Amino acid sequence: RPPARSNSHPAPWTMNARGGLGPRRRAKGQSALLPPPSAARAAGSLGRVFPVGASPRPPTTGRSKAQRLFAVERPTSIFIVTGDKMGDIHGGLLARELQRRWRDASGDDGGDGGADGASLAIGGAGGSFMRQCGVAMAEGQVSTDVVSSIGLLEAIPFLGRGLRAMRQAKRGIRQEKWDVVVAIDYPGFNLPLLKWVKKTLVPAPSLVYYIPPNEWLFLKNRANVVCDLSDRVLCVYPEEFRHYREAALEMSRSGAGKCSKPVDYVGHPLVDYVDSSKVGRRAAREEVLKEGRWCGGAAAAAEAEDGAMIAVLPASRKQELRLVLPVMLEACANLVEGRWEGRSSAKRAFTFVVSVAREDFGPKIEEEVAKHPSLRGKVVLFSGHSHVAVQAADACISKSGSCSLEVSLLGIPQVVVYKVGRLTAFVLRRVLRFDLTNVALVNLILGRAAIPELIQQEAIPSKVAAEVAALLDLEGPPAPSQAGQAKAVALSDKGRKQVESCAELREMLGSGGAVGKAADCILDVCKNCSHSQEREAEGKEGAKGIQVYTTQEDFFYGF
Repeated sequence: RPPARSNSHPAPWTMNARGGLGPRRRAKGQSALLPPPSAARAAGSLGRVFPVGASPRPPTTGRSKAQRLFAVERPTSIFIVTGDKMGDIHGGLLARELQRRWRDASGDDGGDGGADGASLAIGGAGGSFMRQCGVAMAEGQVSTDVVSSIGLLEAIPFLGRGLRAMRQAKRGIRQEKWDVVVAIDYPGFNLPLLKWVKKTLVPAPSLVYYIPPNEWLFLKNRANVVCDLSDRVLCVYPEEFRHYREAALEMSRSGAGKCSKPVDYVGHPLVDYVDSSKVGRRAAREEVLKEGRWCGGAAAAAEAEDGAMIAVLPASRKQELRLVLPVMLEACANLVEGRWEGRSSAKRAFTFVVSVAREDFGPKIEEEVAKHPSLRGKVVLFSGHSHVAVQAADACISKSGSCSLEVSLLGIPQVVVYKVGRLTAFVLRRVLRFDLTNVALVNLILGRAAIPELIQQEAIPSKVAAEVAALLDLEGPPAPSQAGQAKAVALSDKGRKQVESCAELREMLGSGGAVGKAADCILDVCKNCSHSQEREAEGKEGAKGIQVYTTQEDFFYGF
């Protein structure tokens, strides 16, 4: 490493477009004492993802002796960014698979080098699961678990944290020279970020959109925006793939796009996640009853064993605790009290397992449960993985979103409930002309109302209770227990029909391996983009004979 110099005499070397250290080049008449660019000063800011001053591999030809002497070998680097809880899970699974495939390519299970001897660095902006999976994040990084929101007025309390998370993501991308930036779902956060990357960074990293926004079902021009910003789009639904591919081909024919085939179908990662997390009903119930926290005292063991167990998935966002949770809990109280449409008395005991997505949700859920005396001793708060709570249940009440898709992939009948604020609903219906009849992913994928949805004014507790009761045969005896399975309430004809639709959905989403296919596509982009950036940087440096700055900020700082 070259010796440090005082501020009055800046070092005569700099980090060029490829990041290699070498003599500062300048045009005729340009001062030789320009300060070094910010990329060199701030290298390694993301928790030292790679050594200070590290940079992509510089070419060995056409470089001075000093450049070859101070050039540092840098790992292939990928930045993963997401904005909600489910995206955090997808990002963590992707990071694990990228690391595994990189190790396999090196032929050394214990090393971290790739096929060419370089290592793989993965940084990102996400939540706790991505951090657990080895994704490097800056200290003080805002977790995306607490940023996600849906709606207009509902999003106002989260604007401050959202803007802070956006600034941190931009800083992380700008200060390190990433080969690829991978955006996962959450278009409200990721699309503005990708626009900034494409407009600001020169040369820009390759951009991959993994799990593109499913608003293409409503906003037809969204697919064009995603394809224009991304170098590659990795779709997870068959119909989504056809739509994005058509949009990309149309852009190519019109000359608006630079690539005629930026779209790939990889399958849905939840298929792999569900397959790897399946446990027997008995094991799931034992874990729920052992690890869960009872509200108002535990129920009798026989009652919890023989009664109907209902999983409740109310919220992954804070505003859903206020809008969706009260409806679900009142519906649970109606089931216990035997008050729902078409029925006046209950014939079977109930136990409700409420999945707690975040620890700070627990006190609010306990407060809402306490408002219903009939639920005392019948509600278990479970902070473990939601798929365990679902597999322990006979039926499920879930909010709309990826969790409803997860429930159907596990083969459990469900009722979907969702509400947004009145202003948001008015804008969606009257201004944007959204059809809020079917919003559950399961129904959108299958193209029919396979599972009951109660949205906005239809989300009435008595209707929710009636739909849940219609899935179960509450009059008959419990279903006979099988090997490794606990006793279960028998399903009604409607419940069995929904389970058949779950099998059809599972077949439509592919046989698995989605995360591996996505990792292969991203590593392929890494391989292609590194060589093209080297040629681009060499061409600019040789043609102009001046320093090539990595960002607009560095360029103006030099003057």
